[in-house]
Formats: sequence, C-alpha cells, structure tokens
Amino acid sequence: MRSDYEKELLKSKPEYFVNRSRIDCPTYDVVDVHSEQWLRFIKEEDPDIIFSICCNVIFKQELLDIPSLGTCVLHEGITPEYKGLHTPIWALLNRDFDCLGYSIIKANNVIDGGDVLVQGKYDLKEKEGLRTWSWVGHNALIEGIPAMKKAFKELEE
Repeated sequence: MRSDYEKELLKSKPEYFVNRSRIDCPTYDVVDVHSEQWLRFIKEEDPDIIFSICCNVIFKQELLDIPSLGTCVLHEGITPEYKGLHTPIWALLNRDFDCLGYSIIKANNVIDGGDVLVQGKYDLKEKEGLRTWSWVGHNALIEGIPAMKKAFKELEE
C-alpha cells in the first residue's frame, strides 16, 4: 500500500524520483530504490557514493555495487547497540543515554551492520526530557554535522 506522499510523487513525476536542487549535489526522493528505472538511472549517473538519510529500506546488493566508493547510511543511533528504526526511543526507554547519537555506516546487506565510518554521542540536555524521541534523534544528527563533515574530509584525503 502506497502512502499519500508516494501517490502524489508518482502523479507529479512519472519517473518516480524528484531531484532536490536546494543543495550542491544531486538528491532524490525515491519510491522504490530497487525499481529497474531507478537502478538504470543510477548506473547511468555512475556515482562515486550514495548517501542515504531517513531510509527504511534494506538495500539489495545490486544497488550497493553501483557507486565506486559504496553506499553510506546516516543512522540516528549508536551501532551496534541500537540498530533499525527509531533507535532514540529505545535508548531513552532503556535510560541508555550513552547510546544517543549518530552513526554513518558503509551499507551492506545487514540492517545497520556495515562498517562504522563516523560515530558520535549526543549529550541529552536537562530540558530535553520534555521533547520527543524523534526530536532528540534529529538534534543529535544536526549537532553531529561538524564532526561528520570533518570525518568525510579526512576520508577524502
């Protein structure tokens, strides 16, 4: 069953993906990353890297093999302790505050099981107990951007 968002996306863009031009590199919202059309498009683009954010799909090997440097996943949690979706809620429920943070993982075909390229912890602020778990998770990602940028710069060099 497709969400209302996916239905609208399909109506507005028959090629199933939309380029987001607000940043300096190509970005796309994709309904089915394993569709023949998308895989053909990606192969033609010949990317060095695919970077996935807020994705709930396990990438198949065919997709993982396309970029020369691999596929990276930005994960709002510390792995291997917290894998899968909604990891901040589990860390908060378990009062495992040392596992709030982010990980950038080189994707493989295991859920959040690839090599960790960058990881950082998030210090929960006193008043954040009034916030939602998703706010905490996204704030961890935002506060981690400088460290992520530095780590990718080092990987590039």
